[in-house]
Amino acid sequence: GETFVSTLFREHPHLPAQFSFYLTGRGSNDAKSQLVFGDPDLASHSKETRFRYGKGQYMSTTDLWLTSVWSVGWSDTGVEVTFPDRGTLGAPALIDSGSSLLVIEPGVYDRLISELRWRFTNCHSLPEQQILSCDCPPANDLSRIPQLVINIIDEHDKQFSLCMSPDEFILESVDPITGRTSCVPSIQRGSASQPVPLIFGMTFMRAFYTTFDFKHGRIGFARSNLSPLPGLAQCSADAQPLLRRSIWVLSLLVAVASVCFACYVFFVPGYPPAKARPPSQVPAAA
Repeated sequence: GETFVSTLFREHPHLPAQFSFYLTGRGSNDAKSQLVFGDPDLASHSKETRFRYGKGQYMSTTDLWLTSVWSVGWSDTGVEVTFPDRGTLGAPALIDSGSSLLVIEPGVYDRLISELRWRFTNCHSLPEQQILSCDCPPANDLSRIPQLVINIIDEHDKQFSLCMSPDEFILESVDPITGRTSCVPSIQRGSASQPVPLIFGMTFMRAFYTTFDFKHGRIGFARSNLSPLPGLAQCSADAQPLLRRSIWVLSLLVAVASVCFACYVFFVPGYPPAKARPPSQVPAAA
């Protein structure tokens, strides 16, 4: 049958066929969550002036709101999980306002959470919730915790990073009996049977003003104005990004020099010089 959204836009053809979520959380002062149908209000809800859209190819075969993810990792650590078997399509990620956490398939979750675990103390798994709970650092200082790096593939097969600061994905929980404060990464170990490898719920959507383009079948992201990070924030999972970039630039220069030399050899007449003919042998005088 027809969904509520498709019915809405069919009955109101003058309304731009998209809807946007602006989600707030506790401690957001007077800001309230909003669901906006039609033109999004970037000026009121975002630190950026435009949306960046993920590839929408997965949505051509399903009713789920999916985008394409190249990799997930932790900033400046070298820990990055990619999905090379899926090529330029990347892994499908469900953007779901009905989920609270980031639900990650077991193999990817285990690789990510092992890097996070050693940065806290007294960590233990909560089997029922499939999440990790740890003691919070002194003064709740999360400066040793890396950012979560999500690399999205756009419609032109290029990548752009969506960065989440520790303040956005580390939740504080108070034990009602002991009164101790625990830090809980809002990343849940999913199951091998979940429909897609990655599900990004409300924790993710609080960091990004998210628009669902019904007409073109794609999802766009812009930094929420409540995020502690600036608009168009940059992040990378590379442990030594400057060294890697320097090596890449050097390799590029070597490649360009090789091409230039090959062109010189091919087009410059008389190069390489012909081998000198050996001097004629003059018979010795009798």
